[in-house]
This record gives sequence, structure tokens and C-alpha cells, in this order.
Amino acid sequence: MTEDCLTETKIVAAHDMTACRQWSLARGKAALFTARCPDKESSNEDSAMLAPWGEQAGIMAVADGLGGERAGGDASRLALELLAESIKGGLASGSLLRTAILNGFEAANQAVQAMGIGAAT
Repeated sequence: MTEDCLTETKIVAAHDMTACRQWSLARGKAALFTARCPDKESSNEDSAMLAPWGEQAGIMAVADGLGGERAGGDASRLALELLAESIKGGLASGSLLRTAILNGFEAANQAVQAMGIGAAT
């Protein structure tokens, strides 16, 4: 397991990792690992995110791409990218963490629906 100090948001999207990655985050440690289900042949459509919130807090999020539906991997990646954007903007503007997260969820939901192809996460 490799370890780095996390200073910017890290998103691992629709990727089969071969080893767990670990980061120092907010006075602690956080780890990410994602891979497709071993008994399935389809690709991994899940995404995971770690984001710092100043020096005292961090956010970990997972978006489970809806397997078998069109663009599940794209939907899960887009959802976390928009959540990360909202968190970064909230931190810069002095918003509450809860507000930044909820705004990110709303933006992600609207964007995935706007894809208009049945994608979901």
C-alpha cells in the first residue's frame, strides 16, 4: 500500500486498481481501492473520491455506476467531479461542509439526469 499526503481532491473513476492507495488526510489516514466484481466480466463502473476540507476534515465518497445500464461509469465519474467542484467552491466561500455536500449531490443528480440516456449512479 502506498501513502501520500492528500492536498487536492483525488478521484478514481471506473478503474480496476491492483493495489490499495493510502493518503494522509485531516489528521488521519484514508484509503481507496476499487475493482470490478470478481465474478463479472463487465467493466468496473464505480468511482471513489477523497477530498480535503481544510486541515481538520476530509470527505470520502463512492458513486456506484449502475451496471448494465448505458454509461454507468460516466455517470459515477461525473457525479463525483461535480461533488468535488461543489466542495472546493464551498471551502473557498466559507460555506458549511454540509451545504457544500448537499449542493454537490443536487448538481450531480441534475447532470446525470440531463445525460438523457438512462445512466444512473
